[in-house]
This record gives sequence, C-alpha cells and structure tokens, in this order.
Amino acid sequence: MKWLKDNWIELFCFIIVFVIAYLFHLFGVIESFQQFVVVIISAAATYVIVSLTIQKQSNITFEQQRKLNEMNNEILIKQEEEKAKRQDDLIAYQEMREERLKKMEADYQIKLNEKQDEIKRKQELYNAKLGVYSDFVSFMYKILEDGQVEETEMLGLRTKLFGEISFYAKEEVIKEIEKEIELIKDYNDIDVVPRVFAGITSVLQKDLNDKDWPSSKECVLSLWGKFEEIIGNTKNNDDGKQASKSTEPFKESTNETVNDNNQGQQTEELKEQPKRLKQQAWHFIMWGDKQLEKLKEGFTELSLVEYGEYWRTNLVKQVREGDIIMLFRRGGGGYIGAYKAIGRRVFIREDNVVTEEYLKFGEDPIVKAEEYWNGEGIIYEDKETVKHLREFDIYDSILGDGATSCANIIVEPIAFKEGGVGNPGGVYRRTISRYDSLYAGMLMQRFEKAGVIIDGKENDYELYVS
Repeated sequence: MKWLKDNWIELFCFIIVFVIAYLFHLFGVIESFQQFVVVIISAAATYVIVSLTIQKQSNITFEQQRKLNEMNNEILIKQEEEKAKRQDDLIAYQEMREERLKKMEADYQIKLNEKQDEIKRKQELYNAKLGVYSDFVSFMYKILEDGQVEETEMLGLRTKLFGEISFYAKEEVIKEIEKEIELIKDYNDIDVVPRVFAGITSVLQKDLNDKDWPSSKECVLSLWGKFEEIIGNTKNNDDGKQASKSTEPFKESTNETVNDNNQGQQTEELKEQPKRLKQQAWHFIMWGDKQLEKLKEGFTELSLVEYGEYWRTNLVKQVREGDIIMLFRRGGGGYIGAYKAIGRRVFIREDNVVTEEYLKFGEDPIVKAEEYWNGEGIIYEDKETVKHLREFDIYDSILGDGATSCANIIVEPIAFKEGGVGNPGGVYRRTISRYDSLYAGMLMQRFEKAGVIIDGKENDYELYVS
C-alpha cells in the first residue's frame, strides 16, 4: 500500500499507455500482437528508466534539501545565539547605563549640595559684610552730624576699620580705602572729610556688588550736599539776621563756632573795645597753601570747590559788592587777610559741559557754556572755558579731579598778615559763612594795629567800622 501511495502517479501513467496501446491494436494501428507487446514493453522500459531517473533526481534533491535544512538550522541557531548574545549585551548595557546614571545622579547631587553650601556660605558672608559695611558707613556719617570731627571719633573710625572692615574686605578694597583716607591731611578739614567718606562708601558698595559697579561717590556727595545746602543756607540766613540785630558778641552753635583745641586756637577774651564792621562780613576758609601761593603772586580770587554739593557755591553767589571777606588759614594763626568783594567767577560742570558765569559787580554778567572734553579723556584745550579753568581753578579740581563746581570771589586786598591775627570769634568750621560784624571789626582793628592795611593809611580802619 505504501508502494502504491508513493508510486500511484507512475502506475496511472503506465495504465494510460497500456490502454492507448491496446486501443491502437483494436483499431489496427498496431497490427500484430507482437507489436503490441513491444509497445507495452517499450512503455514499461521507458517507465522504469524515467522512474529510476526521477528517483535518483529525487534522492539528489532530498540530499540538497537536507543540507539546506541543516544550513538553515545552523543559521537559525546562530541567529538565536546572536539574538541571545545581543539580548545579554543589551541587558548588560542597560545595567551599565543604569549604574552610570546612578553614579551621575549621585555626583550631581554631591555637586549640587556643594554648590548650595557654597551659595549659603556666600550669602551668609554677604549678609555679614552688608551688616558690617552698613554699620561702618552709618558710623562715618554720624561723625559729621555736628559739623566737626573729634580725635576720639577718628580713633573710633580706625578701630572699626581694622577690627571689622579689614576682616571682610579684600586687599584691593583696603588699598582703595587707603587711597581715600590719604586725601585727609587734617581731620578738622570738614570740607574734605565728607568727600573721603563718600569715596569709602563707593568702594564698599563696589565690593558688595561687583567690579563693574559704577562709582557712586559723586551721587553720594550730591545727596549729602542737598542736606548740607539746606542746613547751610538756613544757618547762614539765621546768622545774618542775628548779626544785624545783635549788639553783643554772640556764640554760634557748635555746628559753626566751636573751639579748635587741636590747633591751639581758643576763643579769645574780648579785651578790645571794637567797633562793628559797616559792611556784611564773610568767613572764608582757605582750602590749602595753593591759595596762599597764588595770593602772594597777585592772584585776586578766593577759590573753593565742591563735589556734588552746591550750597557753598550758592553762598558765593549771595556775596554782594563791598562785602568784606575774612580769610582763615587752618593750622595756626587764624585769620590772615581781609578782602573786599568786587565780583565772582563760577564754573559748573554737568557731564561733559562746563558753564562759566563771570560777574564784575556793577556790570552785566557773562555766561558761557562749552563742551570741555570728548567723553573719552580728550580735553578741548582750545576752548575758552578750559583756558579759564586752567587759569582760575587753582586746585585743578574740575579738569583734574572731577569736581562739579569751582566758585571764586573776585576781591581787592584790604589787609594781609601771613602769620595771622587770631580768631576772636572762635573757629568757623564751614568753608564759607556769614561772619559777625563785631568779630569782623575786631579783626580789622588787629590788622590795623599790625600795620598790614594794604595802602598803609592809618585812617583806613575807620573806613570799615562804625
């Protein structure tokens, strides 16, 4: 049965050939039985040959198929192995990646914690510095409240600087503060000290912020000047009213007329019997010996400068024709000269523009505004205002030091004694202020007794007092 199942197609073909040969025999196509047998045998032989050939070919095909199957199996096995290997590699990669991510996350967390600790430490340091710097700045300006600086206050400032500021400030900050402090030659110079304090304030601000933080020195001075202007104008107006009504020597508040023990200049006893000055008198402090040198050379202008303040300049503008200016020199000797006001010259700097106002009393004022530099350090030396600054700003304050104003009183000399004639009214600490007419009369009497009235006439004293 298996043979029939496996060879039924060949058997069916043989039967077909036999039937066809038999039909040919019946219809006479094949005449003899012998021919019929030959055909059958030929068909059988053909069948056998074809069957054997097919069988052989079938065996060959089967072998090839077997080998092909084996190859396919090997390929499948390799693919499975590679797949498994890739799967293992993938698992290993994922594990490695997870480990790496965990390590990265751990490192990041460590760095984040370190960064947060650093930020916290810097914030705590900044807050501490802010408190110390703020306290120091408050202490500085507290010193200036009464318009004078005492030795104990300077010593206290030094203690705070070394005991607190130097603990937090970097080397470059200390050096910047040192540069500012070097500007103070005499702590009684109440005009220089606020400028230095404003500079120190700016240095500390920059240290709290960053190196590119713009300087606030001029802004601080300007703000300070606004208050000083209000106080100065009010005080001098009150003093002017008091001087016009008073018949006895008056004692000014400690803001204006306190004893200068450090310079050995005590308020003197009124042993003289002076007369009052007829004209309005003004007290004027000489900024430095540069003014004295210029006066000796014949310079006829008394000069003061301001940095962000304008109250002194405004007082200069209140001086009238014929007013008497009493020139005070710090460091001993007291008042060294008396001058008659005949005009004024005021320079005001705003950004890169300087305005000059020149007024000779009795004449029309001359006002001129010009750009004095290009904003990048180049000064226009050919400008008229720049030439006048070079000539009349004797401290080179605007072009060389960034001052915002230079105010000069144009004067004629009345008396001059370089060694001074004392200070009967005590020391007026402000650069410029109205001066009591009785004290001014005493000074004129002393100049007259010293024989330093300019033209040498004995009766000149009587021209100014009554």
